[in-house]
Amino acid sequence: MAYSDFIERGNTTSFKGLFQLNDVYKEICNWAKKNRYDLDEKQYRCDRDHGEETLTIVLELKKKVNDYAKLGLDITINATGIKNIKAKNKVMQEGEVSISIDSYILRDYDDVWSRKFLNRFLRECFDKFIAPGRFDADCNECKKDLKDLKNMLKDFFNAPKLKK
Repeated sequence: MAYSDFIERGNTTSFKGLFQLNDVYKEICNWAKKNRYDLDEKQYRCDRDHGEETLTIVLELKKKVNDYAKLGLDITINATGIKNIKAKNKVMQEGEVSISIDSYILRDYDDVWSRKFLNRFLRECFDKFIAPGRFDADCNECKKDLKDLKNMLKDFFNAPKLKK
């Protein structure tokens, strides 16, 4: 059974104002493709009340580091109070969007070492005492990717929209 080591939880980026939700989703997908992550949409839920929408999208990004470990990012997009507004011949959304990111390392995802207790114990000893640098390098890469994704989202929301 694969087991995960969480690196950071609850990193949140929020924005309130006018935005295009499709562009936010496309930016995350483009970032994932550029950084060799496999994207899987786990949940999409939309609720409508009195002309306002509440939207929840859960994305799972995974990248294979080696035959033993994968880097993972769980992204939750929560948009509340969304109203569709036509501005500059485009349909845009007005409301509040919050993007939460959890990062982790998924180890033994093929269930090779966990079948027997002794094998798992030996692998844990190897990771902890003989080759701790490998896990630290994976952890640093995951932190770098998390920081890069957060900066991309902040730039996306704070960047002025250019006229075409």
